[in-house]
Amino acid sequence: MVKYSNTINLRVTTTDCLFGSLIRKIFKTISNDDNAIADEVTLLEYPLGDYMHCNTPWRDIDHVLMPIMMEVHAHWILGHFDLNKKCLNIYNSYGFRIKDRQLVEDVQAFAVVIPHLLVNIGFWKSNLVDGKELIEPLDVNIIQHLPQQQNGFDCGIFVIEFAKHIINQTIESMPNPLDCSTARINLATQLFKHGFDKQRNGYDTDRDNVVRNVRKARRLKSGN
Repeated sequence: MVKYSNTINLRVTTTDCLFGSLIRKIFKTISNDDNAIADEVTLLEYPLGDYMHCNTPWRDIDHVLMPIMMEVHAHWILGHFDLNKKCLNIYNSYGFRIKDRQLVEDVQAFAVVIPHLLVNIGFWKSNLVDGKELIEPLDVNIIQHLPQQQNGFDCGIFVIEFAKHIINQTIESMPNPLDCSTARINLATQLFKHGFDKQRNGYDTDRDNVVRNVRKARRLKSGN
């Protein structure tokens, strides 16, 4: 939607579930070794726009939408990283079961690691305090008064709908309650139309635009 829409004005990109796994992995070591993140080549590729197809370097956007699988609960939430405000907004559709304090605790890995990530690749600068580099974590905001799921398995469609309303700047007018069945039908229809339009009008795969050395690095990492 962001790539092809003529009505979306936000400069935004996304991550995937692997990004979250890498964030949690490095969070366990970064407190003892600030330089550990420099060895996580794949993680560094995300903000550079080199890992996921159709992504944009973070220096060229204002918002990053992140699907986050909680570490303790089998539940998807949406993280919205606002680069200008240096904060992480969390959208949760299961508030009666998962409380705000649990959300804040779960996403601390993202709040701590993301600033280190951006400093490491030169997008942000750290502060010097008493001659020591200080990298502040992101502020975490739990967004309130959102539509809520009525079962234990609709979190995925809620994450998608939250993201759609954020990029269209209609989150405050999001239907409440959310009709998940209709949302799924609409999503399937949009995907079908997108695929049909690409077949009818032709398209260039973004693989042709990926820097050659990045493709080579990916083949080496995958063993191909």
